Amino acid sequence: MTDEGQAGLLIIIDDITEGKRVQSAMRRFMTQKVVDQIMGREDELLFGAACEASVLFADIRNFTTLAEKLNPRDTVDMLNDIFTELFEAVAANDGVLDKFIGDAIMAVYGAPLTSERDTANSVDSAVTMIGMIAGINDKARARGLPEIRLGVGIASGEVVAGAIGSPKRMDYTVIGDPVNLASRLEGITKLYKVGIVVCEDTAKAVMGEQPLRELDTIRVRGRTRPARIFQVMTPAEVLPDAALAAYAKGLAALTAGDWSEAIAGFEACLILAPHDGPSGVMLERAHILAQAPPTEGWDGVWDPAKAA
Repeated sequence: MTDEGQAGLLIIIDDITEGKRVQSAMRRFMTQKVVDQIMGREDELLFGAACEASVLFADIRNFTTLAEKLNPRDTVDMLNDIFTELFEAVAANDGVLDKFIGDAIMAVYGAPLTSERDTANSVDSAVTMIGMIAGINDKARARGLPEIRLGVGIASGEVVAGAIGSPKRMDYTVIGDPVNLASRLEGITKLYKVGIVVCEDTAKAVMGEQPLRELDTIRVRGRTRPARIFQVMTPAEVLPDAALAAYAKGLAALTAGDWSEAIAGFEACLILAPHDGPSGVMLERAHILAQAPPTEGWDGVWDPAKAA
């Protein structure tokens, strides 16, 4: 005690419970609307649940090349601008931005909250993302910078969702086969030179809502079952019906081991759509198989890892 008054110590104790840690983690990646909906539920919603969901991976192509022409501050600013657009595409379609991964993102639709349109929402997000890249490229061209592209992979199925991490650092995330598959499909957009590749379950859910083309049946690293994969054809990628029919004919012939018919089908597609990436890839493959046929028992399944 002093002549001027009393001095003391105020101690504030904050109860950092598991729920509070999870809530803090959620607010970094979910909209406030989603956080408000789930925080009142005291069940396995946050701490471990199996559910059906769609997982989206989106990767910015050519960003390293672009970054070489920018100073560090401009690089960060541009990346943040792109990520802002990607987040808005996720949030506008009731998705959850799971994480940033370098110059890529992972988003989830159907966890922690589900709806009947989760898969459709994931594809709508992807189409929106591809569309917003056009506006970003307009600005890049005006500055004399190289254009960027986006590769998006989506897979749907059962995942395990929950708050995962240490007591000091938790993130809400999902694990399971769709996560691995979506990541592989995002990478394979480079091979087929397309914007969006989805798995069969995703394609079935949006058939009739989105223009689709069956691309291939492939083996994916880390997965025993072959995967039928489909292209969601964005407005810039839509082909004439005759070209799609020619591609389908070529794909069916390739699967059956009829190399000459496969070559004819893919060549016909390229005549109608000279810049079609998948037709060029598949035509080259048909020529390779014609020159060195696979062993007996060919099942039409392509293994990109072995072909690389």
